[in-house]
Amino acid sequence: ACLAAILFSACRREDMTNSSDPARETSLLSRLISELFGTFMLALTVGLNIVVKSTATAWSAGAALMCMVYALGDVSGAHFNPAVTTAVVLSGRGKCPLDRGLCYCAVQLGAAQMAGVILGQIASGPGEVFSLGPQGHFLWPAVFAAELAFTFLLAFVVLAVATTRLPHSPSKQHFHFGLSIGGCVTMWGSQVASLLGPSLVEC
Repeated sequence: ACLAAILFSACRREDMTNSSDPARETSLLSRLISELFGTFMLALTVGLNIVVKSTATAWSAGAALMCMVYALGDVSGAHFNPAVTTAVVLSGRGKCPLDRGLCYCAVQLGAAQMAGVILGQIASGPGEVFSLGPQGHFLWPAVFAAELAFTFLLAFVVLAVATTRLPHSPSKQHFHFGLSIGGCVTMWGSQVASLLGPSLVEC
């Protein structure tokens, strides 16, 4: 509970003030902390599923991503993935300037590395080795094809849902955003162990 309160205060520093100005700008620090936390939780969730050889990786990863989108989408944009950040920067819509995008990518990769260190400690028993790769009878060409197709889909959905004109209710936008992004992660996650983007591969 204490950690949750501390993280909430760090991610939503502007909400801790009495200002009611809806146009106030979220600080870069709050955005970066949000991206760090969201990416870390997503990468850790995927990694833990791999460590325990879970068959529900796609579902838990999709659920974790939806939770993070709902919680932090209005703070940083809830990219949680360098591929998504790159797409938003290159879209030219002004939603994420280049300098902020570079900071996002650096934080996302760092968060994935942090998750990887923790996972390494969890799975550090004798002979314990885990890695990302094809499952079952699937080969690397199938993995690359799935990564290409669904990274494209993920980036396209983010651009279409999160960078266009907002609907009347911000919560409605976050619902569509979280549901669509979670669905992208779930769709082929059961067929390939490496899920949609370099931030997860960093584990």
